Amino acid sequence: MFGQPAPPQQDNGLDIRFGLNLFYMLLSGFTTCFTVFLRRSFGGEAIGFNALFAIVIMVFYMGGHPESAGMIDFFGFWVIALVCQRIGYFIRRLRRVVVHSHYEGDSWIGVLLPFLERVGIARFLEVPLCVILGIALGQHDQALGEFVFFGAFGLMFKGMIDGAIERKHVQRMQDAAIEQRARLNRWRSGNF
Repeated sequence: MFGQPAPPQQDNGLDIRFGLNLFYMLLSGFTTCFTVFLRRSFGGEAIGFNALFAIVIMVFYMGGHPESAGMIDFFGFWVIALVCQRIGYFIRRLRRVVVHSHYEGDSWIGVLLPFLERVGIARFLEVPLCVILGIALGQHDQALGEFVFFGAFGLMFKGMIDGAIERKHVQRMQDAAIEQRARLNRWRSGNF
């Protein structure tokens, strides 16, 4: 009827937000296939469900490329690197080193070449590193080479999303500071 409110729609849980969150979790899982090699000093929660997604992604990829011995080796080295990252985290905890729980680690490129970390470019160099390694590995094992090559694009895309989120957080923080200063000024002047 005209003028009557529309009946509430049933929420089946599959909306755009759910889809974007699922996409981001899969992207985080895919990039975790590489970040355990490329970074160190992760926060305690940085390698969590995304590691589970990484395992699922690699197992499905290996299932699609059963001839790839390189992918099996990569998976084995990945598990070892993951365990080493977790041991490193627990050692840092015992030493009372505290970082944000979701901190995604320091780039090894920045550790080996500290001047790159100072200018904030170390993480950006992980992308061309994966491209070069993917091309080189592809000469010996095509499936592994493609996996690492496309990992570069996953790292790049996730970096872009994380950067956009960070910029939005900073913008909201700045907006809140401006609003609070304005409220304080109104309160001090008695115009509230």
